[in-house]
Amino acid sequence: MGTKERRKFTAEFKREAVKLAEKFLARGATAIKLRMQIREHYQNPEPDPTFEYARAVRAAIGDNVPFWVDANNGYSAAVAIEAGKRLRQEGK
Repeated sequence: MGTKERRKFTAEFKREAVKLAEKFLARGATAIKLRMQIREHYQNPEPDPTFEYARAVRAAIGDNVPFWVDANNGYSAAVAIEAGKRLRQEGK
């Protein structure tokens, strides 16, 4: 998949993640968990859409809704620790 196609793919799925989060909140959910679909275990995806998705969902749901990101074993231990620190730093 080329860069242009990957950007389009990522943008479409990011919009879908935002819509689903808003839908769950409208139905009474009190927290949101964003589960990334990193298909291969411990592959450390590059480029990594996790942070872009997390920012979009957090912006949509606001700061008062508890929010978690589940990378679904998509990172090695070292990269997972750094990703967690980055998400915490960004307020996700």
